[in-house]
Amino acid sequence: MSYVYTDRVEVQAPAERVWSVMSDVERWHEWTASITSVDLHGQPMGPGATATVRQPRLPTVDWTVTSYRPLEEFTWTSGGRGIQTVGRHLMRTEGTSVQVELAIEQRGPLAWLANLLLARLTRRYLGLEAAGLKQRSESSD
Repeated sequence: MSYVYTDRVEVQAPAERVWSVMSDVERWHEWTASITSVDLHGQPMGPGATATVRQPRLPTVDWTVTSYRPLEEFTWTSGGRGIQTVGRHLMRTEGTSVQVELAIEQRGPLAWLANLLLARLTRRYLGLEAAGLKQRSESSD
């Protein structure tokens, strides 16, 4: 069984700008309250990269990038006993705007428990991340 949570946002900025903000994971804490810190483990963001993510009210988790297509998407996964979490960061250019979809999928025998305990927080954090990505991408920083 799996549970999927998504949030979508339209960003009025060039795709290169949106990608730059979205893929610079070590700076996420600057524009979303859902992240305390992200530390890449000695390699640039890309296929096979690993990172430690710290978030308020959640355990520290290590993620591994499993898919990375610049200006399109990156996906990373984390896993523990009985649950695997997949985080997808997708973008599609439409005219002068970029459509961004952020998704979290939790699967495995304990996914139901994560859903029970964390669904509300997961949705809230996705909303914060989408809004923060939009604001940072559209700003002149």
